[in-house]
Amino acid sequence: MKWICILLFLLAGCSTTQVTSSSAMIAPENRILAYQNGTVESGGSIIVVRDGGFVGKACLNSIYINGTLSARLAVAEKARFTVEAGNVTITAGKDPYGNDMCQMHQGDAVTQAFTLGEGETRSFRLSIGSGGRLSLVSI
Repeated sequence: MKWICILLFLLAGCSTTQVTSSSAMIAPENRILAYQNGTVESGGSIIVVRDGGFVGKACLNSIYINGTLSARLAVAEKARFTVEAGNVTITAGKDPYGNDMCQMHQGDAVTQAFTLGEGETRSFRLSIGSGGRLSLVSI
């Protein structure tokens, strides 16, 4: 019975924990790389919040918007982007500047495509599930 409890504890610890946008820290300026012009007249906003927890703590994850590296997020961090309205593709994946350990143990990139309306704000949660699989879901 003791081993079953230990196994269940370990399995429960193999995913990240959701962080609200209000409690997430804003990523430092040197890791928010694009879409920071807050004066786009016909655009909207995208907010990405990375989960907290132990899994993936040593590694950053990259955020690409329309193919441009836009941010490198650590656990429990968020970034806000100002993007022209229209069709948008957002991809979360491995940090291109990450160390070998991070490159080996992070899952494949995940992508969401959507239409961003003028003045609209869309929020996304970046999480890491069991086996290191990345997930990017609209919240």
